[in-house]
Amino acid sequence: CSFAPEENECILNATLRNRAEFPQAYPHLEITLTDARDKALVRRVLEPAQWLPADAPKDAFPAHREIAAQVAFEAPMVAAAGYRVWVFYP
Repeated sequence: CSFAPEENECILNATLRNRAEFPQAYPHLEITLTDARDKALVRRVLEPAQWLPADAPKDAFPAHREIAAQVAFEAPMVAAAGYRVWVFYP
């Protein structure tokens, strides 16, 4: 995640891999911005449609495939020092 503090903008670049032998559903992503002590300041959960690149297969995450996701978002008034990204299935 790269921050532009003067603009309160963050760009998350993440690579997700399906290591399974079969296609799977796409996961949700939880992005948490943290302070210098790793305390959560703000969280955002993204559904697959919010992070999935336009050229990715829409029906399922193909077996043995990597997908590069890029998500830009603003975090005004948040003095973030770090972040966490969790991949999960609701």
